[in-house]
Amino acid sequence: YGADTTRLFMLFKAPPESVLEWDAAAITGQQRWLSRVWNLSFQLLSLPNSSCSSDPITEKKIETDIHRLVRSVSDALESHSFNTAVADLMKFTNTLEDVVKTKTPEKRVLCEAMRTLVLLMSPMAPHITAEIWEMMVKQGPRIESMASGSSESSCIYDQKWPQYDSLIADRRLEDNIQLVVQIDGKVRAKVPVHFE
Repeated sequence: YGADTTRLFMLFKAPPESVLEWDAAAITGQQRWLSRVWNLSFQLLSLPNSSCSSDPITEKKIETDIHRLVRSVSDALESHSFNTAVADLMKFTNTLEDVVKTKTPEKRVLCEAMRTLVLLMSPMAPHITAEIWEMMVKQGPRIESMASGSSESSCIYDQKWPQYDSLIADRRLEDNIQLVVQIDGKVRAKVPVHFE
């Protein structure tokens, strides 16, 4: 299966303070996930450089998801909850795959998301992420953002850890909220109000 797959399996299967029960059948899940990340990177690089029908709502959601991912993985790694970090990375991979299948955000936005995913995976799967990073730097669009950093070094180990912006991570994606009007403890009305 390889070192990255084995390492991810061990981190995902049990928290460090628990005893790991080896399950040869379950390790294939990590191998499939790494394979999906590898294929997704190629899929993103093969997209046209810009999309005529880019969706600003989808791009805003991806940006929010990137910052939420950086926050959750950073917190999980600091608290040694490696299984939580791997689970969050897997969920984000699913989100990226769904966006690529159904929406058409700009390649730049998708590559930024992929680079952030790869950077966050790098302490747990250093070999495959180094390969993906080098390929994306050589073939992908130049990315400069707060989350994924601005260095275009072909070595992932030269990169700074991604940072998140709390305002972006906490932002609401819905345009309207419901304001509940209560009089004497009873709900009298629900009024939709624009969020901003």
